[in-house]
Amino acid sequence: MLKNKSFWNSLKEYIVEVTLNMICFFVRKNVDHAIYNNATKIQRAGWRNAMLVDLHALDRITVDIHIVSESGMTLAQDIDIRSYVTL
Repeated sequence: MLKNKSFWNSLKEYIVEVTLNMICFFVRKNVDHAIYNNATKIQRAGWRNAMLVDLHALDRITVDIHIVSESGMTLAQDIDIRSYVTL
């Protein structure tokens, strides 16, 4: 996994997309650090649930990621998050 440049590029692309989606979501909702820290658990859960729709659109990026242990044993492959989540 450490030697697979394609894997790292895919992972970096995914992390960047997720981070930008989260930032854009909170900017559009006008939620800054103070508002977020003072929000109730219900408000935070509502924001996270609303954000999931945008994040699920990124599931296609994770489909080709393979997880292999140091011993060479495949722990997971062809991960498709959509099969674990209901929209």
